[in-house]
This record gives sequence, C-alpha cells and structure tokens, in this order.
Amino acid sequence: MSSPATFAAADESLEVASLRKLDRICRKLALSANDRIVEIGAGGAHTCARTKTGSVYCWGDNDHGQVGDGTTTQLNRPVKLDIAHVEKLALGGFGSCARVTGGTGSFWGAHQDVPCITYIQRGQTSSA
Repeated sequence: MSSPATFAAADESLEVASLRKLDRICRKLALSANDRIVEIGAGGAHTCARTKTGSVYCWGDNDHGQVGDGTTTQLNRPVKLDIAHVEKLALGGFGSCARVTGGTGSFWGAHQDVPCITYIQRGQTSSA
C-alpha cells in the first residue's frame, strides 16, 4: 500500500513532466515575447493551443481534417491556423471549433463530432 507521500511524489513528477512538455511545445511555436499560450484543448488524438493574441496552433491526428490546416496529413509539430482573434476552443474526437471575437464560430474536421455550438454559445472553454 502506498503512503500519501508516495502519491504526492508521483503527482509532483507528473506535474513536472507536464510542464516540461508544455515548455517544449511553446518553444516549437516560437511565440513572440509578448505572446503566450492561454488555452489548450485536446481532442481524440489531436491538440490545439490558443495564444493570448488569439492565434491558434494545432497538431496530431488529422484524418478528418481536425487539425485545421486544410489537409488530412498527421502533424507531429504545431501548425499555425489561418484564423485570428479566437476567444475559445472546443475539440472533439474528430473535429474542432473556435469562437472568434464577435461570437461567430469557425469549425473544421468532422463537425458533427464536436458539440461546438453548445460550448461556443455558453462561452465555455472545454473539450468534448
């Protein structure tokens, strides 16, 4: 049986590993000094990150176009999407969406897979 100290050490190790992974992702994005990641969404096998300035970067499995780069090629490195002024992200198993300033939505991938309308209308930051 593990003691609470053992669990705390495991949690700390997980936190350190997560921060290292986030640091590697941020370096790959080569963000400007005044920009930073403020939101990360995870889908079934793809990920998107929104920056303070409203840019979106996505990577991962892309067989349904859920990365949003206009292809269906898997991407192992983040790619900046051709979308700006994003306020919220929502990702599903095979699709992604973003709420843009003004309340309009942008959808890519398998749209029916993402309850984007609900998340965008409520203004929630959540992954489906």
